[in-house]
Amino acid sequence: MVVVLGAPYTRAMTRSIAQAHPPAGIRAIRSRLGAVVASHLLVDVYSAFVPPLLGLLEVRCQLSAAETAWLLGLGSMTSGLSQPLSAWISDRTDSRLLGAVGLAIAALCLSSIGLAQSFWPLVLLYGTGMLGVGIYHPVGAATMGQLSSQGPRTRRSLGLSIFFVAGMAGGITGAIVASRAGAHPGGLDQL
Repeated sequence: MVVVLGAPYTRAMTRSIAQAHPPAGIRAIRSRLGAVVASHLLVDVYSAFVPPLLGLLEVRCQLSAAETAWLLGLGSMTSGLSQPLSAWISDRTDSRLLGAVGLAIAALCLSSIGLAQSFWPLVLLYGTGMLGVGIYHPVGAATMGQLSSQGPRTRRSLGLSIFFVAGMAGGITGAIVASRAGAHPGGLDQL
């Protein structure tokens, strides 16, 4: 059959069979890539909870306009300033464990925002949660870049762009979830 069909057809068939049934190593890389994309989506869902809930939080926690503004600045500051430190520790220890730790901190604290009854507990939950968001991001991006460059073809730029799109989708989803929860009586307690 090889003689009749010729070498080009045989190579094409072999390539299509390999793409349809990737080796175990490629499947493992793809599942890890999926986990990184899903975790980035999730951490950014949590990071978007507070801004749409500010009106409710102002009333519930009796926030002044200055406290509300300070709260938003705190989220950006803790997330932004924790990233270089997280990246340095991750590189120094050659570990990606901080990504999981950051995701866990963000999920625990930011999903507990509804428990805050006054300014300082809100600051503690939001500041710590956004610290977790910041801890996650450098490790997540580095992992995505590293995994995207493995396998038969390097697709680091494509992998990182998918990572960033997942984060944007998470931010949009988080804002929708939070605003819908806040629209229902007792919804803030459900977060």
